[in-house]
Amino acid sequence: MAFRVLPVLVWSVVATTFGAAVAVLETNALNWFNFLLVMGSAALIQGYPTHLVNEIYDWKSGADQYRHLGGKSGGSKVIKAGLTDINGLWFMLVVTTIVVGVFAFYVGYAIDWKVLWFIIPGFFCGVFYTLPPFRFAYQPFAGEWLGGFAGVFLAVTGSYYVQTLRLETPVLWAALCLGIVYIGVMMLFHYLDYEGDRNAKPQKKTTIVKLGLRRSKYYVCGCVLAAFILALFCAIRFHWLFGFLALHALLHLFFHIGCDPRDSASIVTYGRLITYETILWGILFASIIEPGFLLLIIPVSFGFYSHKKFGKLPKPKQETAFEIG
Repeated sequence: MAFRVLPVLVWSVVATTFGAAVAVLETNALNWFNFLLVMGSAALIQGYPTHLVNEIYDWKSGADQYRHLGGKSGGSKVIKAGLTDINGLWFMLVVTTIVVGVFAFYVGYAIDWKVLWFIIPGFFCGVFYTLPPFRFAYQPFAGEWLGGFAGVFLAVTGSYYVQTLRLETPVLWAALCLGIVYIGVMMLFHYLDYEGDRNAKPQKKTTIVKLGLRRSKYYVCGCVLAAFILALFCAIRFHWLFGFLALHALLHLFFHIGCDPRDSASIVTYGRLITYETILWGILFASIIEPGFLLLIIPVSFGFYSHKKFGKLPKPKQETAFEIG
């Protein structure tokens, strides 16, 4: 449960797959070994250090204690369930950080040491999302832009780099666009945490707490609309296949317009739609460019099975058993 499968699939897997697919557009070749190494790096960083630090400090601040066990928000709930405690999480954090460091060293050795310019900032963006002294998540706008957006941008460009050993203008624009889409993804799921974040000590002053639910929805829709316009620019300026990126942003815009941030059932419903659409879109977009990406259906299916089997606590009947972030 400490490794939250669905967020890793939605963020790390899709972002690195997208970056590799954009590289194949240019090179017409895919280095699977490099691709799997960079995907593994992103998944490890997000799945362990990033989420473990978030578990520790959101629990200490009270943000994750606001709802009862089984509530739709509040992290992975491993502490609430009595599966471990703060000391146990710290131990896991130290061990997994060492593992990430060793793995990153190997990736640099096996591919190119410059890839660490993507991995190391990605690690710090993830960890300092919640870890003092920066605590991006506890400051309005910083959490989404310096945590979520930056992480996606680095994952996309890093995955592209390990295929080409350079960066080109199209992937920078595409990564910018996709990163903005993910700001919307992050904020939609944080609607559920509004009361807990507002009552945390220190207050987790997220963008949603700062703006309120109604204005946060307007902000999210504005961001995703901007991403849609940027994606259209990419399709016109660089390659028509970026039109699928525009379609992705447009679908998310419809989801955000339809979501009621004051209604947890609405958030969960549209959260499901965003989760399924994002993963499906990521695989389909990449597979149009390189059919071999269809093989990702296997680990993704296993990930969903693992989440259903091991990733959730028993919920009261009135609760909806779905969570992502």
